[in-house]
Amino acid sequence: MIRRLFVKYFLAALVLFSATAFGHSQYPSRIVKDPFYTEQTVSIKIKNLNTYTQSYEISVDGKVLGVLEDVPPGVTRDVPITLKNISDNTEKNLCSTSVPKENQSMRSRVCTKVEFKW
Repeated sequence: MIRRLFVKYFLAALVLFSATAFGHSQYPSRIVKDPFYTEQTVSIKIKNLNTYTQSYEISVDGKVLGVLEDVPPGVTRDVPITLKNISDNTEKNLCSTSVPKENQSMRSRVCTKVEFKW
């Protein structure tokens, strides 16, 4: 009885508080393409799930390419990214990381795995 009650309240707390743990979403989570060209453009969508305007760093394999500035709450932005040096069985990680405002210490990071294979 106590165990069931604990599980019930734990799941309720998880549902209520998990929404605040994620400041943004990014999709798709995985892209698979043919490695026909050595340079290809892929597109990801980034949505601000916060209640305030947020900026995001865009990176490929840990290298920051630029910043997506001032995405309003609830807005989704399409971000095209050109990837270079593509060959068969190449994998790239495209990540967006929130840029904390002056009074913030938490950052959210979401990645898309891009695979190039025949």
